[in-house]
Amino acid sequence: FEYQQSRLGNSTSISANATASYTRRTEKNEYTFDLNYLGRDGTAADDEVEMEEGGTGVMIGGQWKHKFSKRFDAYCKVAWANKYFPEWTIKAGMSYELPRNWTLTFDGSFRRIQTFEGVFELTDSKYKLLGWLRKFKRLYSASIGLTKTYDQFIVIGGLNGFYLTNNFFFSGQTKVQFFPVEGDHSHIFATVGLGTAPENSIIDKSLPSTFDHLNTFVGIGGYYNFNQHLGFSLAGTWYTMYTQSENLLSGTLETNPGFGIKYINMFYLNASVVINF
Repeated sequence: FEYQQSRLGNSTSISANATASYTRRTEKNEYTFDLNYLGRDGTAADDEVEMEEGGTGVMIGGQWKHKFSKRFDAYCKVAWANKYFPEWTIKAGMSYELPRNWTLTFDGSFRRIQTFEGVFELTDSKYKLLGWLRKFKRLYSASIGLTKTYDQFIVIGGLNGFYLTNNFFFSGQTKVQFFPVEGDHSHIFATVGLGTAPENSIIDKSLPSTFDHLNTFVGIGGYYNFNQHLGFSLAGTWYTMYTQSENLLSGTLETNPGFGIKYINMFYLNASVVINF
């Protein structure tokens, strides 16, 4: 079970989403089913420049992972959402254990992203909201990663490439895990990343409407293993992201759209509980 809470740096309002996931493991197969839920307030006042349609978003997904050999495994995942998450997500990937405690990973994905833009009519020098226009975009991505395992450390690095509306974007990240007690799953970790595209979890759970320009993030957290059946994780992440206001539309036809371009700070707090049985 996971709970994520986020807040804009210049705002006191808080948004959140929750995830429930179940994984069944056999000797060579692993099956995962997850349910994600979030709610957002609507900002549909006539004098708003940046507007968002409020409501509830639900994403349902399933994943199958198969171990083909001692060193090689692969997975595929499909998810569907009604709002706020990518409408369709299709992922596939593999990992291969190399000599000297190295692991190589490859992943590819397709997301059908839905965005909502306010439809306005200019009356008496004021914009009047007429309704909401939904648009869809196709986002393709590919990732490569390397993991190095030491006695008490694990170092993970990854590079992601994205293709959206005839443009290419990238992001990269590094994560370091430290295990104070050898043989115990409890650890602390730190992450850092940058790129012209947001980090993958932001794309999946926050669905930013714009890419391009440099985004950065740093994070720190830890996982504590109470016993063989129960574990708890807590992490905080600070993102500095480029954002852009919605298009201003007159009637149903786009006419000289106006944009508000800026960087925003987003603070995320993630808490999760893992139950093994």
